[in-house]
Amino acid sequence: MTLSFEVSSRLVILFLFLVGDSLLLLSLLQVNGKDVDIPFGNLAMRYYLRQLLFHDRQYRHFIGNERNLQPLYTYTSVLFKWALTELSSGAFKDLDFKIIDAITDHDNMVKLFKTLTTKQRDALTASVFS
Repeated sequence: MTLSFEVSSRLVILFLFLVGDSLLLLSLLQVNGKDVDIPFGNLAMRYYLRQLLFHDRQYRHFIGNERNLQPLYTYTSVLFKWALTELSSGAFKDLDFKIIDAITDHDNMVKLFKTLTTKQRDALTASVFS
């Protein structure tokens, strides 16, 4: 029983560290030849977006020639946070997706996305399409 509690406690701490500080979103990407920590650059997130764009839902048909991925990035961030929250105790918690909380989280993700420079957005887009 102690081992189970210990593992659960560590998962909760890891969850709070990753989601609370939005570190889950960060990843190093090259911008102007330099490695830069960029929000939304997380490898798992970029892989999930590739799945949505090219395999599962074929969303590439809906993003237009300008390749505006902001809606997919912000939605995926909210989805990842919800999924991690469900698993934050180390055991599955049956939590409904609460739309009020999701709207607040989404608005925060949109604000965060808007802080990216054009070069950072271009680096994110290139990493998904490469």
